[in-house]
Amino acid sequence: MYGRFSTVQLILLYDRTVFFDAIHKHSPLHFAARNGHEKIVELLLSNGMPVNATCDMGTALHCAALYGKFGVSKLLLQK
Repeated sequence: MYGRFSTVQLILLYDRTVFFDAIHKHSPLHFAARNGHEKIVELLLSNGMPVNATCDMGTALHCAALYGKFGVSKLLLQK
């Protein structure tokens, strides 16, 4: 999805099943958090993505903090 907000909106509009990386269990929320895409993080959370879902790196908050995405970290802490 690479930070493309409108693409994420479109996917969520037509397909409510958001898939995970089967091996590492990364969700779109983990990828958005790791890459600092605050608006996409907000969109995913508002569409029911669980904030505490874990992958091999931990939660989305762990991913954001590890990669220095402090805006996303702050947003996730508020949820």
